Amino acid sequence: MHHAKNPLPAGRLAALIAGAALFVAAVPPAAQAKMATPSAGSIARAEAHINRALDGGVLKTVDGAAVLDSDVLLKIYVFAYSKQPIDYSAILTADTQAIDTPEPVQPTASQKQEIDRLLQAARAHPTVLIRAHEIALFPYDATAGGYKMQNRIFARLAGKGYFFDNSLYHFVYVNFEPFSVFRTSDPATRKAVDAAIAGFEQFSLDIVGRVTAGDKDSISIQPLSATLKDNVGGTVMHEGGST
Repeated sequence: MHHAKNPLPAGRLAALIAGAALFVAAVPPAAQAKMATPSAGSIARAEAHINRALDGGVLKTVDGAAVLDSDVLLKIYVFAYSKQPIDYSAILTADTQAIDTPEPVQPTASQKQEIDRLLQAARAHPTVLIRAHEIALFPYDATAGGYKMQNRIFARLAGKGYFFDNSLYHFVYVNFEPFSVFRTSDPATRKAVDAAIAGFEQFSLDIVGRVTAGDKDSISIQPLSATLKDNVGGTVMHEGGST
């Protein structure tokens, strides 16, 4: 997720919907009427995304941390921690601020039950794992004593923090500064990282954090650790708690 790309698959879905809306806006009204109904393929893809995200109401965890890997699960955490009435349709409807908003998803009884189970699981699992991809490192900074990261996920956008493309729902880091520079005293690691940067290679990042609060459209996450990985998944450097 170099620069402004999104690490989570749901963001690409939202961007696709937004792009389609811009295309439709340029088409004459008569043609728009014919294009108003979503295609069977787009509906099927959206349903598949929902099914993967709900996963039968089972929360995916790694070493006790919930894998926060979709917009659906993000919204489940928002509703789990914000103490507001549950909006099942909002949880399942694609997130976008495009001119032509998606048709609201009407959840089935089974999907409501799955969401209820995930809400309960989310409250029991405040520790979450965020996996970001396409991480770029700046060259070694002697003043900082390590490598700084370049990635949208750490930017403060509109004073709020990272969010899924045009989504109304997002998460905010309480304080990411302690994990924004990766330090190492190992010459071999320095050499390997320097070579990767020179070759324009990108990294991935596993961020473990704890949900500390919920608002009507966001959750606050206190980072606990960050593990930088190479392009084949091997651990390169680590900041914070134990791996």
